[in-house]
Amino acid sequence: MKTHQIYLIFISLILLLLGSYIIISSNHPNKTSRDFKAWLSTIPPNPWGDTSLRALIRNLNGVVTVQQQDSWLESITEAAKSFPDFCNSGDEAKDKQEFSAFLTIIGYETSFNSANGFPCTIENGCPNCDVCSYNSLGKECLEDDLKQYFGRGPLQLSWNYNYGPFSQYYFQDDRLLSNPNILTTNQTYCWASAIWFWMTKQNYGGWCMPQVAWPGKNQCDLDCPNGPSSCKNSQCTSNHWMELQNASCHDAIHTGNGIGQVINIINGLYDCCPSSTYFAQGGHTIDRISSFVQILENWNEPIPFKVLNPAPIYDCPIALNHVNCQNIEQTGSCRAM
Repeated sequence: MKTHQIYLIFISLILLLLGSYIIISSNHPNKTSRDFKAWLSTIPPNPWGDTSLRALIRNLNGVVTVQQQDSWLESITEAAKSFPDFCNSGDEAKDKQEFSAFLTIIGYETSFNSANGFPCTIENGCPNCDVCSYNSLGKECLEDDLKQYFGRGPLQLSWNYNYGPFSQYYFQDDRLLSNPNILTTNQTYCWASAIWFWMTKQNYGGWCMPQVAWPGKNQCDLDCPNGPSSCKNSQCTSNHWMELQNASCHDAIHTGNGIGQVINIINGLYDCCPSSTYFAQGGHTIDRISSFVQILENWNEPIPFKVLNPAPIYDCPIALNHVNCQNIEQTGSCRAM
């Protein structure tokens, strides 16, 4: 056998042994990205015989087929080639926490509902919705029905100021600004949009969303855009204000304040405000924390809380010292305190 043939066989064996790390990133040639199907294939069957993603998220059983599950994981793997740090820090515990948080947020944004086109889910009521609010250029979307930047994909990418940067990053041009519908023509594009948003630093914070007991957001936005300090409007108090910050969900898990910060980045003006009435409502703060903990438990991973009552949920003010996860194994959920 010739030397170069032996060399090729040796390289092939090395690549095989690398298992879930054999995908080479085109944008980052010096780092391999995660093979999610291989990674989740190591999860042992649960008592119902589910494996992989269906073992992590139990309510997928009977709704999502094994073929759909595998197709999603293959598309996530393909999309992650452009984001090799996604769930791929080298710290397995942190990487599993990140993927658990990612699945948690997606679950409450789109419900993994394949009947609604998941993972290329389109925002409810669209495209026949009031989409000008998603275009910072104002009424341009009325003149061109292609320029409707409503929510698309697993994390519901919205607004022209998100479609533009994602398009530049992923396609190296502005095609999604000209036709955002391109996003939903390919399952890999949809997953890539979610991972891009997850990995990209986001501005978050500000005045809480309007509620029955406090309808003052719009006026406070006008009168006191920088917060309650020196604000003369008496309804614009610190109890309705979230600190202005900038971070990515990825960094929140690996170097920040964990699931509380992730919830704040994604939906904090509803779910984290000190005065929020959404805290214990279905699909909001408590449910998201419970889902994160459940997925980790289904993965046989330790919960990243030193204590469970109260669970240390940081960077989400209403949740701090107000979440009890002590009976998560018995009840399957945390509860508000």
